[in-house]
Amino acid sequence: MANVSLFLNFACQLRFVCLPDRGVSSCPAHTMLEPMQKTTEDFQKMGKDNYDAMLRAYGEVNKGLQAIAARWTDFPSALSRKRHAHGRR
Repeated sequence: MANVSLFLNFACQLRFVCLPDRGVSSCPAHTMLEPMQKTTEDFQKMGKDNYDAMLRAYGEVNKGLQAIAARWTDFPSALSRKRHAHGRR
């Protein structure tokens, strides 16, 4: 968004839309752009926050699946030890 703002500053100065004594903030283009910039930044932050939450959730699911896989692969050997302890083969 910095490039857009820089372009608008240049365009306003070039076209004399903004008078030097009134400043860039009174430019109609800048007045319209400010809410759009804030909305865009809010959407980007929301997207980043949601992406981070999704990655944390994926990590938790991955840990759970690894624990299930570890128990699953340990089951035959645990069953074998249990049978051996009871004298069965």
